Amino acid sequence: MSIIKFPSSDNGANLVLEQLVDNEIIEAAYPLHDPNENGQLQAKWLVYWAWPWEQPFVRIKDYYGEKVGLYFVFLGHYTTAVIIAAVVGFAFYIVTIVQDPNSPAIPGFCVFMSLWATFFIEFWKRKQSRYAMMWGMVGIEEAEEERPAFYDSDLVVDINSPIDGEEVKYFPPAIYNQRTLTSWAIILTSSTSVICAVVGIFFLKSILANWGIPKLAVDLSASMAGWITSGANAVQIFALESFFNELAVWLNDYECHRTDTTYTDKLTEKIFIFQFINSFTSYLYIAFFKQLQANSITFQPVRPGNYSCVTSCMNELRIQLAAIFLSKVIIANVKDIAERVVREVSPAERELALEEYHVMMGTFGDYRDLIIIYGYTVLFVAAFPLAPLMALVNSYAQIRADAWKISIRSRRPWPSNAEDIGSWADIIELMSYIAVFTNSIIIVYTGEFLDFYPNSHRLVVFIMLYHALIVFKLILAIVIDDIPADVQIQIDRQNFTEDKLIKQQIDDVIEVDEDGPDNADDNAPDVTIFDKDDSVVYLDYPGYENYAKEKNLEMREFKKSQSLASTALM
Repeated sequence: MSIIKFPSSDNGANLVLEQLVDNEIIEAAYPLHDPNENGQLQAKWLVYWAWPWEQPFVRIKDYYGEKVGLYFVFLGHYTTAVIIAAVVGFAFYIVTIVQDPNSPAIPGFCVFMSLWATFFIEFWKRKQSRYAMMWGMVGIEEAEEERPAFYDSDLVVDINSPIDGEEVKYFPPAIYNQRTLTSWAIILTSSTSVICAVVGIFFLKSILANWGIPKLAVDLSASMAGWITSGANAVQIFALESFFNELAVWLNDYECHRTDTTYTDKLTEKIFIFQFINSFTSYLYIAFFKQLQANSITFQPVRPGNYSCVTSCMNELRIQLAAIFLSKVIIANVKDIAERVVREVSPAERELALEEYHVMMGTFGDYRDLIIIYGYTVLFVAAFPLAPLMALVNSYAQIRADAWKISIRSRRPWPSNAEDIGSWADIIELMSYIAVFTNSIIIVYTGEFLDFYPNSHRLVVFIMLYHALIVFKLILAIVIDDIPADVQIQIDRQNFTEDKLIKQQIDDVIEVDEDGPDNADDNAPDVTIFDKDDSVVYLDYPGYENYAKEKNLEMREFKKSQSLASTALM
């Protein structure tokens, strides 16, 4: 690697592997698996049963790099948190069976899930900062290198930096802004097309239910139309998912981003918009717009119950969620576990036949699939209390499936650094706030919980419920520190050490009277303490004051005794 990548001044070939692969000069470039290390990792990882927090995170990080390691830390954290939601959700589901699907207990479960989503993301931020500190990743993005695709672009030119005069790569902002606007125009057009497709599917249901399916001895037109349109909706979601992923990658490449972090963050934004509209539009339509039609006095369907809901759309929303949840969980994990036949050749060629787990796109796809399931879990949980339980089954299976995929089915990825999970954390937080809105709407309007209230009273209940939950979530986000106090102290210590040893920062000069502590200047700040060998210096944090004073006094007494001993010898 050093021979290939180092500049010629360092006796290297000054080549970029990514460019060699893109230009088909070489077929592939990847590190080989180490059978011994990989086998030891699999022995602790690929097991039928283990708690999600018992994964060998340090071994994963050491073998695959911090980016992959942090993904499995997040997956373990998510699976652990969803255990609580699954238990509570199952209990509420039993209540709906015993009482009624529109049990008055369901609003309480929605409140619980809204708070659960807040605790989940806030405690993840704390865990993320701790692992970034332990793995030495704090501030790693500030020293990130430029992407090969960036400086290989014809539009990127070399200029002298106006700050320090050093030669830097420059991409004209006017061109970047123009390309960004073009990308968002395409995103808007594509998103509108998806919405039109979803509306078309529901019009298809109306046509089939009222005219397209012949009546039999028992009128099954409504249920058959429901099954057909649900299938069409599932096909639309799965078919457009791959298309949108490819389109988002193409648009991101077109925009020409400087670093991998920027590239990944922008790609995450595009994928989220595409997937949110593609995956959730039909459910938003059933929960809100179709329910408004059911509540409308002027809307009179041709055959009641076939196009709009008679009283409530909750049952249709529940069935639709159960169907897509099962499809997502089953298809995603079967796809990950599908085996490939590998011919017996040399070790390097044998691994060439394996799938590529891309250093950046590999974890990206895993995060994307997980966040979609998370969205189904929290956005419409009022209609489907079993969603957290199904999410638990999916996430537990995903730990094993992803571990199997990366350690057995895929080539070993290039180790890559990562300080955090990027924009995915912001998207999770955004979806938790959207979930407050959607579940408040479902409680007040879609379900039959408040049928005895007039619309004016329902509006008041919705406003009070929504704003109370939002305010409480904001208070929790403020009260729970993103970085634990002990982690912040360690980060500050690390920064202090780097400033002194690497950046050669000059020590503070403090005047101390050598005649003793009684004559010392009381206003002089005591910022350092000395180890016993009088050579190691530590930053004085709260709690060290007494220790520091004692050490300074001991040091002065020691110097005095040394001085007296020298005088006596003379």
